Amino acid sequence: MRWIVSSLVGLQALGLGGPLQPVAVQAQEGSALEGQCQWVSELTPAAVIRFEARPKVWSSRGTFYYRGEAMLPFRESQSKLVGSVHWDTASDEGPSGEVVLFHGDQVLRGSTAYWTGDDSKEADRVLLVGFGRMLMSRSDRNWRDDKLLLAAGEGFWRLGPGCRSLI
Repeated sequence: MRWIVSSLVGLQALGLGGPLQPVAVQAQEGSALEGQCQWVSELTPAAVIRFEARPKVWSSRGTFYYRGEAMLPFRESQSKLVGSVHWDTASDEGPSGEVVLFHGDQVLRGSTAYWTGDDSKEADRVLLVGFGRMLMSRSDRNWRDDKLLLAAGEGFWRLGPGCRSLI
């Protein structure tokens, strides 16, 4: 977990550090987002990944938004044989990485509870391994220069109501 700590230290050096507060994600009753799963960056709440209302069994498609603007397609999926969860930009040839599932500050996959069949803990946060690197390597220089956008890519994402983990 050393790289997570160094990311937070790096954020403090950028003047973006400070006490991190969980982000409450809630759609208003009757709104278009009601029942729709969305992940919100804990470091940059203007960064949101919204998933389509009806996820498939092994994958969920959505869109990455920043400051209300659709930036790129996003897909979360799970290998049928291995069981690991990964993300990509909804392209077989685009960037991709792993999704690390957490319940609070505890990793779910690899925990004793996970392997003994205690599935009472649902994921409520995720880390998207490689997502920050992907944002940094985009051809649009504005993305590379936006420290808050890059911080979102490297930090935790809070799963909102209506989300389910693929494990």
